[in-house]
Amino acid sequence: MILKVEIDLEDLTEDLFNDENYRLKEGVISSIRRQVETDIKNNCREQIESQIRRLVELKVGVLIRETFLEWFKAGKIKSGSAEVPLEEYLLNYFTQQTGYTYTQTAKKYVEDFAKNFAKELKERYDLSFAALVVRNLSEQKLLADDKLKELVKQ
Repeated sequence: MILKVEIDLEDLTEDLFNDENYRLKEGVISSIRRQVETDIKNNCREQIESQIRRLVELKVGVLIRETFLEWFKAGKIKSGSAEVPLEEYLLNYFTQQTGYTYTQTAKKYVEDFAKNFAKELKERYDLSFAALVVRNLSEQKLLADDKLKELVKQ
């Protein structure tokens, strides 16, 4: 036995939406409206906040850059109500933040370290350059083998 059932969905939905006792249509429409309004508000808020944040970051970056340039050009910075030399201010700030006191001994140590490091780099460069010259001369057969051995020993 075969049973065929046919449902006309148009009649069913028409009955649901047009029935005056059943207010499904208005409920669905108001729910959709509220959701669309909420989505639009959130989307607009996010876009506005991101644009404002970008503009503020740009302004703050420019302001900070200009302030630092003024400090470096003048060599002074306002600390409290008085202007202080920039070097003194930075040394005091470093001491307050780290607890370490900057002394002439530390300055001498840093200067000596920098000088030794620069000297070592120069020596490395000189040695590297000399090796490159010898290699090129050797490749072009412009350097005798006995002279090459003598240079390698040095």
